[in-house]
Amino acid sequence: MDLSIIIPTYNRSSLLERCLESLMGQDYPKEEFEVIVCDDGSTDNTKEIVSFYADRYVNVRYLYQPHKGVAAARNLGIRNSLARLIAFVADDYMLDSQYIRTSIEFFKTFPDAWAMRFKLINESKGFLSRFNHFRHEISLNNSLRGEGKSRYMGGKTIKESLRILPYGGVVYRSLLFEKIGSFNESFSRGEDTEFSARCRLSNIPVNYYDLPFIKRVYNTGLSQTMYNSYMRGVSLYRIKRAYPGWSGSMPDKSMHAHWTLLVLRSFHNSARIFLRRKDPSCIVFLPFMLACDLFYAAGVLKARKMEIRATG
Repeated sequence: MDLSIIIPTYNRSSLLERCLESLMGQDYPKEEFEVIVCDDGSTDNTKEIVSFYADRYVNVRYLYQPHKGVAAARNLGIRNSLARLIAFVADDYMLDSQYIRTSIEFFKTFPDAWAMRFKLINESKGFLSRFNHFRHEISLNNSLRGEGKSRYMGGKTIKESLRILPYGGVVYRSLLFEKIGSFNESFSRGEDTEFSARCRLSNIPVNYYDLPFIKRVYNTGLSQTMYNSYMRGVSLYRIKRAYPGWSGSMPDKSMHAHWTLLVLRSFHNSARIFLRRKDPSCIVFLPFMLACDLFYAAGVLKARKMEIRATG
């Protein structure tokens, strides 16, 4: 078997159905890849949706666990996978019919590569969807700027970078999990970023295939967007303390100095980003960028307080 596709999911059956439909439309023999849906304790009709596809396609499997978080759901899929390549696909993705074929061709062409991800495009309408995708593109462009070598396949340039995060339908060689371990289940969010830090420390880059093979249905809730920024701050603080120098250091200052420096740094980054943009219409996103910076800083401060409390 060539590829195991793992889909962690939790109470998002309508999105999951669209994702599964796109996977069943792949231009690749179904007996050569498997789809493993890892249900992290859903209470909606997720099981019924997956059963519908499992009854019709021999390569669809359903695994259930009590609600433990996305890292545990990913690890459940890894333990039960059968292929030499493992892909992680979010339940809000819809994949181009060439996704699997291109992934397998890449790893056959470049036997030294460990990981590859794809470009995401925004499938959702509405202001917050466009804003969330805007932030995603900023992060991606910053990670790709001025680092890594390039590969070439099918007339396309594939950029390699130690800084790029493993999102976007990332595909790994299964041996990587034996090399550096699986996902850290103590992270309720940011588990893939923590895994990325370990990859970087092991000098394992991610390759970026710049074709719009994956459509994403973004969250459109303001409260969820801000909560995600807050939790990103909590997770990144923990990661940067565990792996000093991974992506900049957290200042070891007093609480007030730490908060002030972090907010100023975040605001400076947001302002610098907008000055670089050639599209002036993006200025409408600036207040939301600054709000996300504040929630991110609050998450960092919360994680720092928790660390101080734990260490006495």
